[in-house]
Amino acid sequence: MKILIRATTPAGVPIPEGGEFLEAPHALEVVAQMRAQTPFTARLGARAYMVGILVGVEGDPAPLPEDPAQAASDFLMRLTKHGLVAFLPDDKVVGPDLEEVAPCADK
Repeated sequence: MKILIRATTPAGVPIPEGGEFLEAPHALEVVAQMRAQTPFTARLGARAYMVGILVGVEGDPAPLPEDPAQAASDFLMRLTKHGLVAFLPDDKVVGPDLEEVAPCADK
């Protein structure tokens, strides 16, 4: 699974041109990588992290599913609806500046 976490303005408006690229085998691992981005969220459990983010985005969010894997998938889909996350095709090769990278001709 590959996602782009969009950069935002100070007011929280997503900036379509940029963001941070994350890759993990499943949604729960993506959430773990997201949590680890700052020392303020790294210590939180996955559910507490997701609920905290959703409160900031949605105000009074609907509950997440009980199953951790399903909760992580639901969390990412809800962020997508707000334009904060974009799913990328698994076969897309992305460089550090989020530009698509073409493979070398001789490789």
